[in-house]
Amino acid sequence: MPDTRTPTSRAAWGSGWSRRPRNLAVANLNGLSLRGAHLVGIRFTEADLGGVDFRDCILEDCRLAEANLRAADFNGADLRGADLGALTIAIAARSAARSSPRARPPKSAPPSA
Repeated sequence: MPDTRTPTSRAAWGSGWSRRPRNLAVANLNGLSLRGAHLVGIRFTEADLGGVDFRDCILEDCRLAEANLRAADFNGADLRGADLGALTIAIAARSAARSSPRARPPKSAPPSA
């Protein structure tokens, strides 16, 4: 019988768990830290990955199509070969726009004497 447990810590992922294809479609992994993990062949399709720490991860042949990635951190992650499906980046773009300084209109020239 296949192992269908959802890992609850990075240690569970690092012990060979990620080496076999796994189906975590529609799983709730909200807030889990997978920092530095090497994930191979995992299907996260439609999973709740909100706030998941994927920093410095390798997501080899993983599927993230239609997953909730709100507030997930992918800094330093290697996504080459990952299936991102129809990834929507509008939220990230709006967030980046909010954090950048707003452009100010140029000051008008002083009246000439």
